[in-house]
Order: sequence, then structure tokens, then C-alpha cells
Amino acid sequence: MKAIITGISGQDGFYLSKLLLEKNYEVYGFTRSDLINNHLSLSDKINILGVDYSNFNALKLNIDKICPDVIYHLASDVNPNFDADPSSSIDVNLNITISILEILKISNNKFKLFVASTSLIFGPNAKSPQNENTIMDPDTPYGICKLASLNFCKMYRKAYGLFISTGILYNHESILRNEKYIIRKITKQAAKIYLKKANNIVLGNIDIKRDWGFAGDFVEAFELILNNDFPDDYIIGTGELYSIRDVLNYVFEKINCDYNDYLLQDKSFIRKLEHNNLQADITKIKKELGWYPKKHLYSILDEMLENDIKILRDE
Repeated sequence: MKAIITGISGQDGFYLSKLLLEKNYEVYGFTRSDLINNHLSLSDKINILGVDYSNFNALKLNIDKICPDVIYHLASDVNPNFDADPSSSIDVNLNITISILEILKISNNKFKLFVASTSLIFGPNAKSPQNENTIMDPDTPYGICKLASLNFCKMYRKAYGLFISTGILYNHESILRNEKYIIRKITKQAAKIYLKKANNIVLGNIDIKRDWGFAGDFVEAFELILNNDFPDDYIIGTGELYSIRDVLNYVFEKINCDYNDYLLQDKSFIRKLEHNNLQADITKIKKELGWYPKKHLYSILDEMLENDIKILRDE
């Protein structure tokens, strides 16, 4: 079995590669650069290809040459801000998906396709918790593009009878999480404070809540979704909400500190409209595929904090 993973350099790409290798897949990773980054430990086991996603013919040539059984389309440009560049978001979060859908439609090799979506397609006014039938009303360029991508997937699935499934992903973390994300920012800064390399942590609104899971659990859902007998759309999350204040409390207790002694709040970090109600209803994926999240947020935080302390000590 051959698998292609787009956006392989992210945390999901790493954990999915590891899972598929364990299941004896031949794994090919597409990335916008030839930098392996998080995949150093897997570099001798997977095939990394630098791909120009904007070049349809080159993308098709690469896919046709590999002749994959499955493609996991994870590549995206996550910018949840309201003032994000719409044209850039359309290029990365919508147009690449449409290209892969077209390639699947015209190709003689009818591979199965999984496309990663986001809970931000629901918008700030969605009823909580959300399921697959909740009204979707995004209010950011990223969310709007991901909703359009989801709708194109549904259209191609129905119109052409293709095996196209999507996962609507809620926040998920790991030791490989980029430092621009709030959880990694907290664990790394707490590690610096613990090692006397920093004196404060600067955040915005710490009372916003999120549904946070583990990237390693989520990719197991991806694999189950593509191995199902029929294609469909699934919510992937935990169903539990925690505030940033909860995270701060837990992480700083681990380093025997009170976060209030180190916290500086910057109003420029506060978004115009927070999505404070995004909570997953995972009834469908539990019932149909038997998937559920195994790792609790606090266990994820333990791993991330310990890893950040180790990295800083090694430096």
C-alpha cells in the first residue's frame, strides 16, 4: 500500500507517517520545501518530495508516478485572524484541495482521499457542542476557505462517486507543535522561567476556552476514516473544554510557581472576536468507527513541558 501525505512537515504529518509505517505502508511526503524538520527520525523510512502545489501538471505528474492507494491532504496555512490575507488563504487552503480533487476525478488510479478541515468552519455563533450537522458560518478567511474546501469535497464525492472523506479537526497538540500556538508558547515559556532563562510570559485573554486533544490520537482517526467501507465527514476532537487559565494553572504548578507572578497581558494579543464555544460532539465517529481520544490534555502538557525543559537544557 502506498500513501501520500501533503504537508508532511507538520506535527500531524509526523505522527501519521509513523502510524502508516507501522502498518507497512510505503509513505511519500509532499512539502513546499525539501526541509524534513520534524521527520529527521523517519528520514530513512519515508520519501520526501518538494512539490510546487500551484503547478497542477507537476502535482499530477508526481501523484501519477507514485500511483498511491491513499492520499492524506493535510497541507494548509493556519491563520485564524480576521485580517489574514484572503488571496493567500485561498491559494493554500482551497486551491490545492481543488487541484487534488480534479486529479482524482481524471486519474485512472482512484485513490482514497482524506482532507483535513477545521472547527473554525463553524464560526463564533455556532451552537455548542458542534456535530457534523451544525450550521457552518465562519468569519475568517481561513475558516471560509476551509468550509469551501469541505463543500468541494462533498460535491466531488456525490457528483463523481469518489472516495473522499474529511475530518473536522479541533485543536490538537504535541511536542512537535509550532511555537506560534498558545499551548506550545506556554510550555516553552514556563520551561524558560523554570530554568531562570525568562522572567515573564505575555498573553492576551486567558479565559478563552478550547477543545484540545493529542495529534497522535487524531491521526489514528484519519486512518480509520479512510479504511471505512464508505466515505463521509467526521468531527475529531475530545468534547472537553479547558481555558488558557486552566492550562497556565496546571503548567506553572508543575514548576512550583504561581503563573500570576509572571503573567503580563497584552491587549494586542486579543482577537476581535473569540471563538469561545468550539466544542466537539464526537458521537458519530465513536459510534461508527470506534474512535475516541486516549490522551488527556494534562498528559499532553506534561510531555510538552518536559520536552521543552530538555531542549533548553541541551542548548
